[in-house]
Amino acid sequence: MQCYAILIDTVSIQQYIFGSNKLKENLGASYIVSNIYERQLKNALRRVFSHQFNEDDFNRWRNDPDYIAFENGHPFEIAYIGGGNAMLLFKEKAKAEEFVREWTKLLLVEAPGLNTATAIGEFDTKEFDTSKKALFEILTMNKYRYAPLTTIPRHGITAECRRSGLSMDTYYPTEKTYISSVVNAKINAVAEAKQRMQEMFQDVLGDTYCFTDEIGKLGQKVGEDNYIAIVHIDGNSMADRFASQSSLEALRRLSKSVHEATIKSVKEMIRAIKNEKAMLTEFLGVECFNKEGDKEILPFRPIIIGGDDITFVSEGRLGIWLAEQFLKAFEKQTVTDKKPLDASAGVAITKTKYPFYRGYALSKQLCQSAKAKRRAKRRKINSKDSWIDFHITSGGVSGSLEQIRAQYVVSQGNLLMRPYCLNAERVEYDFETLKENLKILAKLPKNKIHEMREVLTLGENHTKMFVKDLEARGDDGKIPEIVDKNYRNSLFENSETPYFDMIELMEFYPGLKEA
Repeated sequence: MQCYAILIDTVSIQQYIFGSNKLKENLGASYIVSNIYERQLKNALRRVFSHQFNEDDFNRWRNDPDYIAFENGHPFEIAYIGGGNAMLLFKEKAKAEEFVREWTKLLLVEAPGLNTATAIGEFDTKEFDTSKKALFEILTMNKYRYAPLTTIPRHGITAECRRSGLSMDTYYPTEKTYISSVVNAKINAVAEAKQRMQEMFQDVLGDTYCFTDEIGKLGQKVGEDNYIAIVHIDGNSMADRFASQSSLEALRRLSKSVHEATIKSVKEMIRAIKNEKAMLTEFLGVECFNKEGDKEILPFRPIIIGGDDITFVSEGRLGIWLAEQFLKAFEKQTVTDKKPLDASAGVAITKTKYPFYRGYALSKQLCQSAKAKRRAKRRKINSKDSWIDFHITSGGVSGSLEQIRAQYVVSQGNLLMRPYCLNAERVEYDFETLKENLKILAKLPKNKIHEMREVLTLGENHTKMFVKDLEARGDDGKIPEIVDKNYRNSLFENSETPYFDMIELMEFYPGLKEA
């Protein structure tokens, strides 16, 4: 069927969501972004079609992916919503253009500062794949062709909002000052965002647990150097899998099933926290999780859950463990194209007060590093291949991940072997092997572990002398070995060592010090 399609997308979404160091503003911004494809989309369609708009038709594409509204006399069709964009189909070009006008006007009021891009083109549902590719090409051109003004411009007489750098144009009574309309919109969205998140996971949270909007209530010890973990996880090769769908119905089914797989995996994370509460409480060194009213606060908080990707923040010492729980749960899910599911995770562990956006940017780079290692070590096409990379910093982080990692190259080679695979064929890159060896290493006296960390940065003579000293201690000086590898001789082999990763992980992974 010939029609007109609209493809809508967000621009610089990460900067919009993570441009603040306030968790509440990040959460509010994330909720606003999710709403532009829900409430604002629905309201714009209601304005365009008035009495012809039916609330049930808006979600029918999810509930019944094989239902084609055009075939039943409807003037528009929600093709799909997911992956950060949405596609709508209209019988009349004039209605499509009117929708864009109404939708963008709503965003100026309800989502100030959020930049979007749209594309309108003729669409043939029988030539779905070809038409979709042409529409995405138009969208790409439009992104570079025009940058809309979505905030009130600054003038010489306008004070600057210290949170956003935009014009102070809205009074904020809580702090008795003026802030920008962008920050105000994010703050106003927080309560609704928290309620929706609580409702989404109510079946596993029950009446006992809740999420927090405050970054300092994730389980950190009061009065000590505290860490948070910013975790970004993205499905592997999902863009190719979506692009390979040759029909609207198949694309809808895959989009829905991938989103459901992500939600189920987050629920499994929550169940893992509940099941391991005693162990985690002991590891964190607090009597119980923080409380909000009569509910216990979970030590992590989802920020973005969209399609095959998720970003969350947690107590710093739990970030890697939580990422692993998600990856394991995600691999167990099934989706409509019947191919195995796996994902890559980046875990940036920083001080609690470190600028949030920089930590998020680092987690994205770590996720890409994990994906790159996966491609380099790719195994059988149908094998599950989830990878995880992490970085722990007690100070500031400057430069790209590549520049940061260059500082970990010493005379004997690279101190870092990360990223690691959850199901690696090569044992030196296997995450389970890393954890098992860490249990052995953790039995060494603390002073020897500290000494090993320093020795690894020195030359070969120092590492060999250190190994001989440990051997003289007998069982008390036992360090882990890896099958078919000779890391114990000088702690390095082929310019690589697994021991630095073990030492760094020791304080940032629960349950490994038990024999």
